[in-house]
Amino acid sequence: MAEIIHLRPAQAGGHDPIFKAVCEMEGDLRAIDEFADALTLVSETMDESPHANAINRLAWEIKRRGETAEKRRQDLSLFVNPDQCQDS
Repeated sequence: MAEIIHLRPAQAGGHDPIFKAVCEMEGDLRAIDEFADALTLVSETMDESPHANAINRLAWEIKRRGETAEKRRQDLSLFVNPDQCQDS
């Protein structure tokens, strides 16, 4: 699972709409990761079906894209609030 940083709008830029949007991305990214995990579990019940391979490929791609989006979100959070990196 991608590492998820926790941003607190009350501590930094709570009224900034960009910062708020960055913070709100966390739940969506977590849901994407959990969806990929669920697809992997489903594919494990399919006993070497070619469909299982397709589902595994989808799950892998979803995970990879989710991790990439989380990294971009972290970068964006530092642009919006450069002081956040000093709190970590």
